Amino acid sequence: MGLIRNRTRKLFSKLGYGVTKYPHPRDRRKLNQFKLKKIDLILDIGANKGQFADYIRGIGFEGDIISFEPLRTEFEILKNAADSDPKWECENFAFGDFDGTAEINIANNSSSSSLMNMSESHILGAPGSFFVDKQNIEVKRLDTYLNQTKVIENKNTFVKIDVQGFERKVIEGASDYLKKFTGIQLELSFIELYEGETTFGEFLEIMKQNNYFPAFIEPCLIDSRTGKLLQVDVMFFNSTVN
Repeated sequence: MGLIRNRTRKLFSKLGYGVTKYPHPRDRRKLNQFKLKKIDLILDIGANKGQFADYIRGIGFEGDIISFEPLRTEFEILKNAADSDPKWECENFAFGDFDGTAEINIANNSSSSSLMNMSESHILGAPGSFFVDKQNIEVKRLDTYLNQTKVIENKNTFVKIDVQGFERKVIEGASDYLKKFTGIQLELSFIELYEGETTFGEFLEIMKQNNYFPAFIEPCLIDSRTGKLLQVDVMFFNSTVN
């Protein structure tokens, strides 16, 4: 579906028209913040099949996107989705707090795949998320990648991180550049859904210490048995930028 939408936009663009869906008020607020802060580059870390990039294009973001997905099958789907968008690039590796390789757990639903072990609370709350396989992947520190590529130079950069409990490791691997990002979106849990993950309250304090304030919070995982909110997406902006 994302591939069809991208090709449709490209076709109408050649005719001199822009095509976007009419966004929800929540999405308009996000887009207005992006425009206000002049965000022109998104690093989409933990892209899976390109759902976030397709969403952000759909609400009207027109800047550059670089998506990162370590799983081979999902990366091929991601590449196909990005193929018709000249401002959307893809890379086949993960980010963490080291440079090297690691073994990732592949989940039945793909999107719950993680470098960390899944907790019983996650399995009970989201029964389709259990692990079914493993795969060796490449891992880089975000500092290493940005030092090598210089892709954020002269850019107002927003970083979306959705890495299933590994968020803190990605942040720790970006210590040199954390102060340079305009905004960061994190998927945060109220309880440990992955063993050893940093949960919501502690992460708010970490982001505060790095001069980031929360701007949007959206539910993203609810316990199917109890209705309890387990996980949210939190969008932070850097108070020292713009």
